Amino acid sequence: MLTNNTDVGVTDVRIYPTAYPEYISKNLLSRTLDSNFRVYIGPNYYSGEKLWSIKITFDDGREQIFNDNKLTRYNSYTLYNKKQTDSFGLKQTFNKAFDRKNVKLKNISYGNKESTGDVLVSEPESVTQKEQSELKNKQVIQFEISAEVNRGGNVFETLPTEVFRSGDKLRLKFTAGVDGFIYWIAKGSSGQYQLLYPNVKNPDNRILKGENYTMPYKGFWRFDNNKGQEHLIGIVSVERNLFLDELVGKKLSEREVNGINKILNLHEQKRHTRDLVFEEENDDSKEIISQSSEEGENLIINIDLIHE
Repeated sequence: MLTNNTDVGVTDVRIYPTAYPEYISKNLLSRTLDSNFRVYIGPNYYSGEKLWSIKITFDDGREQIFNDNKLTRYNSYTLYNKKQTDSFGLKQTFNKAFDRKNVKLKNISYGNKESTGDVLVSEPESVTQKEQSELKNKQVIQFEISAEVNRGGNVFETLPTEVFRSGDKLRLKFTAGVDGFIYWIAKGSSGQYQLLYPNVKNPDNRILKGENYTMPYKGFWRFDNNKGQEHLIGIVSVERNLFLDELVGKKLSEREVNGINKILNLHEQKRHTRDLVFEEENDDSKEIISQSSEEGENLIINIDLIHE
């Protein structure tokens, strides 16, 4: 879904797989998308492309292209005016109520004779004042993670929930839908925490939207003969977390352990009170996590690595 939250109308919207700009669609709008109107736009689920570019033309002639976006059933986008600039931004938002099952859609082909696909499009509709207020303050963070395993020379990618064996070499592969910072923490059976990343050798934990990263940063973990379960916690923050930054290279004190518990407990509390919406699904070998929340909220990922 695309919502126009700017002060100008949108006259032309075209999409294409980011990797194939030559496959750009024709204009998907049947009429101008005025301020505070929205339209459902998304690739047909049978399309194999996952990252999309959106080319927007405004009624004053300005154009902007937004690359590497995920167009799915619920992950929607809001156009807004950037403060103190003459440009526009595109913010990922979340509106589960606006499901393609509930709107009349038409198919528009994109591509060329060798490679084509369908784009699903609805007619523009107005956004209520309540929805306008909610959209302005919502942020969606999407996170994809998989496990790359080397088992006796056979390398494969699987879900982090896989049961691992002694001798397996493992690293996590992940990508986030926002620019920000990633923190990886190990939690022992005693409740003690260890900040794995960032660390003294690799202090730069900045991540960029759509880029691929691994944990560990270099190399692999190897499962020895001691079977059990390892608990990992990933924290994605759009801003630096100064408290966590101070833990690099340290053996944590009781106060610092309590500080981490406070971060985790607050996040869990908000999940239960629905102050944030947290969803998980599996796509082949990847786990896909989406969180809709107020701007600035952390995304927290819990992973249990099972060794049997």
